[in-house]
Amino acid sequence: MSQDPRSPRAPLHAIATRASANRLAPVVLLPMLAALQRTGQALDALCRGLGYEADDLLSPGFTLSRAEAVRFIRRALPALQSAESDGELGLTLGCHHLLLDRGALALGLMASPTLGDALALNLRFATSAGFLVDWCSVASPEGQALHAEAQLGNDDLAPLLIDDALTGLLTLCRQLAGVDTAPRLMELVRPPPASADALARWRDHARCTLVFGAAHNRVVFDATTLARPLPMAHPTSLLLATRLLDREAARTVNLAVTGQAVERAIRKALPAVVTPTQVAETLHLSERTLRRRLADEGISYSALLDEGRRALALELIRHGGLSVAEVAAETGFADAGNFRRAYRRWTGGGPEAQAESEPGDVPQRPGVPGA
Repeated sequence: MSQDPRSPRAPLHAIATRASANRLAPVVLLPMLAALQRTGQALDALCRGLGYEADDLLSPGFTLSRAEAVRFIRRALPALQSAESDGELGLTLGCHHLLLDRGALALGLMASPTLGDALALNLRFATSAGFLVDWCSVASPEGQALHAEAQLGNDDLAPLLIDDALTGLLTLCRQLAGVDTAPRLMELVRPPPASADALARWRDHARCTLVFGAAHNRVVFDATTLARPLPMAHPTSLLLATRLLDREAARTVNLAVTGQAVERAIRKALPAVVTPTQVAETLHLSERTLRRRLADEGISYSALLDEGRRALALELIRHGGLSVAEVAAETGFADAGNFRRAYRRWTGGGPEAQAESEPGDVPQRPGVPGA
């Protein structure tokens, strides 16, 4: 039986690094949002019933599950495909990836010593990179190969996700190391484009040997390209970015799907303090179901409310410009006294002391997911 070109499963050898994410930053969705905006699509309608709104996708620290991301893509796909002239939607989206959409990871990538170091960091923090495919970094005779595999169960989306991932990787490399950056080889399992114009677009973006109908979906870089120094390399910024990314990764592991949705709703409503009933309505759940799911995830509504206030308070105080009374009001406290007591419980100190500390030195409260 011949292999289904949409579901490559040929064996991989000498795997050096494998990277995938069950929860991810919406990096891959942002070029889709931009394309949908250009068509005049109502973005919030696409998100209705998913537990988040379009603005959440632009919020720092926001993550969603692979399943949530795939549901969004399926809803958006008809509008995206109708706006694509030659059917090469994955290529178009991949060409519009932006380095700065990656938040703290963008800082780490730019501050890395070489392109190879940046690609390794990208694999290390798969959630922040927003991977909707699984990546394998494989040593090969031609150099270092990055293989992309679509997750089983999404075979109909595999061509789109693979095309977007491979072309988006090249776009990212050029934003980091220069527009002349090119791999040695790009291979895709899919058949070649039907039109000569579409094939020319692929060749223009790849700028290397390009093979369709291959055994794997991969991009191969030679050692010279990977050793290319990055113009903004900076060890202190790299260390800062790595610390921030470690915190993001720990928070994502600790807070599961319903907890993240509730936390987002609480943060969005502040300074108003929403009730569990109100949050349940926004998620199209009953309050009883909401509380049961939170209990299954090992967290309570009151703990999430406390954490949402804590996170916002730290953010406001670090940025400065507001008095303690104003921060108390912004975080939903009746008065500054109640806020001060809560702040001491969170951090062990007063808000004035935190305002004088270093921006990256965020006090953490033990025992609360995301702290």
